[in-house]
Amino acid sequence: MIGYDADILKKQKIKQKNANNVCMVISPQSRFILCWNLLNVGLLLYNATASPFRVAFHTTAASTLLLAFETLTDFIFLMDIFVTFLLPYERYDSSYETSLKKIARNYVFGSLWIDVLACAPT
Repeated sequence: MIGYDADILKKQKIKQKNANNVCMVISPQSRFILCWNLLNVGLLLYNATASPFRVAFHTTAASTLLLAFETLTDFIFLMDIFVTFLLPYERYDSSYETSLKKIARNYVFGSLWIDVLACAPT
């Protein structure tokens, strides 16, 4: 090849490899994740109590405000799927996996399907 030698090719491969290792992950100990998890727990408690109560005893049509709140709840559960794809998981040796590919694989074969069911409209 004209203008390329083995050293330049090696440097380009190293740069590519390092560029692939750069991850945009969210720290599991961050304040954002703490608040996010608390928000999700509160919304799950609401869905676990209010939705069955409304289905069993509510005879009138739902208000626009209630419909908007429940739509927002479903949207937040959908956003939780995307947040979880950026959240490192803890390995057996107590370190965190930061590879996006491994995080995605762990999530897809783990609890993704539960989260997809959770964001189904109520």
